Formats: sequence, C-alpha cells, structure tokens
Amino acid sequence: MFDTTYDVVILGGGSAGAVLASVDSYAHPTSTVPMGAEGDPGAVVDAQGRVWGVEGLRVVDASIMPEIPSIATNVTTIMIAEAIARRV
Repeated sequence: MFDTTYDVVILGGGSAGAVLASVDSYAHPTSTVPMGAEGDPGAVVDAQGRVWGVEGLRVVDASIMPEIPSIATNVTTIMIAEAIARRV
C-alpha cells in the first residue's frame, strides 16, 4: 500500500497529489484467444468456442473476447458462456 504522506509530497502535494497517490489499477486479462471467423489470422476459436484445428476442445472464458471490453469483464464473460452453452 502507499505511504500517502510520502506520495503526496512526491506527486506534487495538495488534493491532486492525494488523488494520484490513491489511484490503483488492476488487470482483467482478456483477448488472448480471440474469437473470429475461419480464415481470420488472429482468430483462435469460432463463435462456439471451438479451437480452430483442435477437435473436441473449446475455450469459453474472457480470453475469447476479440477486444477488451470497456466494462467489467465478469458480466460479459457470463453472457458469452451462457450464449455458447445454449448452442452446445
């Protein structure tokens, strides 16, 4: 965690320094196994989560999102998983 007294001084002091000192980030890894059409050189899985060229293997998680969503990945991942599960 931050030593806010030290960080406020380093970051310029005042309320702006306090805000900057308390900002944190975290990662939601997505898009490492992107979904796409057959022939798409960047696609790893199809719309059913089936891995191109590997029979019997599906990936149905946040990694198949073609692009990183601008909202929380949890709800998006659940929606994708439920949509694919209905088609399996």
